[in-house]
Formats: sequence, C-alpha cells, structure tokens
Amino acid sequence: MIASFVFGFVVDREPLKLVAESFVVFAGLYAGAQAVERLMEVAVSPFLGSSTDQERADKALLVGAAASLAGVIFSGFIGLYFLHAISGGTFGDGNDDNLARTFDVLLTGLAIGGGTKPLHDLIKRVEKSKENAEAAVKKTKAGLTD
Repeated sequence: MIASFVFGFVVDREPLKLVAESFVVFAGLYAGAQAVERLMEVAVSPFLGSSTDQERADKALLVGAAASLAGVIFSGFIGLYFLHAISGGTFGDGNDDNLARTFDVLLTGLAIGGGTKPLHDLIKRVEKSKENAEAAVKKTKAGLTD
C-alpha cells in the first residue's frame, strides 16, 4: 500500500516506546482497531447503500479496504509498529530500516484494519448474551411470582 511506503521511506517516525512483556502492544492495537471501527461507522458506512445482497457484499469490501488504509495511516502516524514492539526493538535494525518499517507499518495497519470486524462481532455477541441473560432472569422471576 502506498501509505505504508510513505511511512516506511518518507516519514521517519520513531517507534512508540512499548514494553513487549506487558499488554501495552495489544492495547495499542485494540485502541487503534476501535478508533478505526468508529471511523468506519461514522465516515464511510452511512454513505454506502446496502439494500441487496450484492450491495452488502460491496459495502463490506469497501469498508474493509478503508479500514485497512486507516489502520496503516494510524500505525504510521503514531509510530505503532507491532513487529518492532514484540521483537524487543530489534526488528528493523540494520541496513534495510526503511523496508522493515514499511513492512511493519503495513502488517500493523492490516491487523488494526482487520481487527475491526472481529471486535465489532465480539461486542455484539457480548451485548446479545447480556440481553439473553436478562430475559432469562425476568422469565424465571415471572415464573416464581405466579
């Protein structure tokens, strides 16, 4: 992607200082995925039609591509480099710094962009199970009061 190339070769952003032993790396990915998810819901989805199956499939493809691009830009802009963080800062050290950073930004951005759908599905499932549990409690209480 062009955005990962720009952040790999043109923008020389220092990586965020993350502690790989903790969950900080994944918290950054999660926060990025949530930000991209909200951006897609507000800025992209409302402008795409979805009345037929084909339109829904097209919308999913466009939103996925936009989410991946937004993830790459988010990763490159704030310096969130997943491979660099989990390698303890050794990934990208050497002669091919720009190429490594490009690859890292691309991979991190795709993880953020791709993470929006599973995160969204997980949130929906948690909400649904909570609603089902509340309905079961109400049903049980109603059976006890009869």
